Amino acid sequence: MTTPQLRKAAAAANLWAFLQYVGPRFARAWNAPHVRLLCEKLMAVERGELTRLMIFLPPRHRKSQLANAHFSAWYLGRHPDHSIITASYGASLAVKFSRQSRNLLREYGPDLFGVSVAQDSKAADAWAIEDHYGGLTSAGVGGPLTGKGCNILVVDDPHKDRAEANSQTLRETVWDWYTNVAVTRLEPHGAIILIQTRWHEDDLAGRLLQAMRNDAGDQWEIVNLPAFAEDDDLLGRAPGEALWPDEFDEDILEATRRRIGSRAFAALYQQRPQELEGGAFKASWFSWYSKKDIKLDPETDTWLFRDQPLMIYQGVDLATTEKTASDEFALVTIGVTPTQDVVVLDILAKQIDPGEQARVIAEAYQDWLPLKVVIEDNGGQKYLVSEVKRWHLQHPEDPRVPVKAVTNTQDKYARITRLAPFVEDGGLYLRAALPDEEGWTDLDRLPGIRMHRLVQKLYTQLVTFAPKMAHEDVADALDLACSVTRVRRWFDDSPAGQPE
Repeated sequence: MTTPQLRKAAAAANLWAFLQYVGPRFARAWNAPHVRLLCEKLMAVERGELTRLMIFLPPRHRKSQLANAHFSAWYLGRHPDHSIITASYGASLAVKFSRQSRNLLREYGPDLFGVSVAQDSKAADAWAIEDHYGGLTSAGVGGPLTGKGCNILVVDDPHKDRAEANSQTLRETVWDWYTNVAVTRLEPHGAIILIQTRWHEDDLAGRLLQAMRNDAGDQWEIVNLPAFAEDDDLLGRAPGEALWPDEFDEDILEATRRRIGSRAFAALYQQRPQELEGGAFKASWFSWYSKKDIKLDPETDTWLFRDQPLMIYQGVDLATTEKTASDEFALVTIGVTPTQDVVVLDILAKQIDPGEQARVIAEAYQDWLPLKVVIEDNGGQKYLVSEVKRWHLQHPEDPRVPVKAVTNTQDKYARITRLAPFVEDGGLYLRAALPDEEGWTDLDRLPGIRMHRLVQKLYTQLVTFAPKMAHEDVADALDLACSVTRVRRWFDDSPAGQPE
C-alpha cells in the first residue's frame, strides 16, 4: 500500500489517526498527551468495551471537538447503521457540534468509510446515513427526544454556567431530563459519554458519581484531567504540572486562578467543585482601611482614599413585604479607586418605614453625591424608584438623585458570589476601627482585626453567605452598588459556557 492509502486505512481504523487526517488546524491539540488518552477511551467505547464514560477537562482543552464532533463522525463512519444522540445545555450548541460531525462525514465519509450523508435527511440538527439506518440527532438538555433511539448518547456540558449550576431548581431540571428522557432513549448495550467541566458538587456528574459510590447507579469509567496535575495523575504528570502547557502553561493558569478566584478555579480547572468553607467569602480576603485614609478635597469637592480620587456609588436593598419581617432597609456607599479597588465608605441598615425611604435616600445622596444610586425594581420594589424621582419635584431645593433602576434575573446567591474572585484578590476594603472608635472582632475567623461597627453586618453576611440565606440585605446592597460601576473585573466569567 502507498503512504496515502496507509494514512486512509489508519484514519478509518484509529480515532487519533482520524484526527490527524481530517483536522490539521487542530494539530497542536491533537498531539497533546491528554488527547491521546481520550482517544484510547473513546475507541474502547466504539468497541463496546466501555458503556459509561465521564470526561472532565478544563475549558478550552478541545474536549468537545474530540469527544463530541470528531468522535461522532468517526463512529458513524464505522457503524453507519447505528444512531447517536448528542445534547448540550442549549440546542444551538448541540447543533453546532452536530453540524461539524455532519460536515466531517460528508467530506471524508465516502473516501474513508464508503458512506455518505443522506441527501434527503441532512439538516444540521438531525441527519442520516445514505442507504443505512444510522444517523445523528442533536437536542438541548431539557428538550424532547420522543421517538428517537440511540446506540451512543453524548451529553456535552449539560449546565450552561455557574449561575445555572448554582440553582437547585435548574439542577433538578437537568437531572429529571437525564433520568426520564435521555437515558430512556438508549438501546440495549448502548453507551453514554458525559463530557463536563465541573461547576457544582451536585451537578449532573456529581449526582451520577454519588449514585455510583452508593451502588445505586451505573459504574462509570472516569477520565479526570485537572489543569494542574494532582496525585496519581492519569498521564503520569508531576503534581503542579500543566495539562496542556503548549497552550495553557503554569503562568497562564495561575493568572486565570487569580482572575476567577480559587473556588471557581478548583471547580472549572481542577474538577473539584466544593462548598465554600465558612460561607462564600473568607475572612482573610478582605482589605482594611481606617478613617484617616478618607478625606474630602475642599477644592474639587472630591472624596479621596489615600490621596486618590474616588468615584462614588450607592446601592439600595429594600425591606419589602416580599421579604422576611426582620429584613432591614440597607443602603451601601462605595468608592471606586483609580486602581479599581472598592472602598466601603458608609452603611445604613435598619428598619425604615416605606414612606420614609425616599427621604432617607435623598439625604444619603447629599452626604456623598454619588454618580448613581442603584435600586432594584423587581417585584414590590418598583414603587421606590418612582418615589425617589418624585422627591425632587416635591423638594426642588434638594439636588436631583441620579437613580438607576435595575432588573435582576439571577438569584441573589449567583449575583453576590460573583464578587468572590474580586474580594479574594484584595479588592474590597472594609473599615477598621481606630482606638477611640467602637469596634468588633471576629475571634473565630479574624482575631487580628478590630473592625468598625459600621461594617460588622456586611462582614458577617459575606463570610456566612450561602444559598437561600435568611438575611442578605447589606450584601445585596453592596452588589447593587458595584453592578453599575466602571469596574468590571470581578464579573469576568470567560470560562463559562465554553464547552471545549
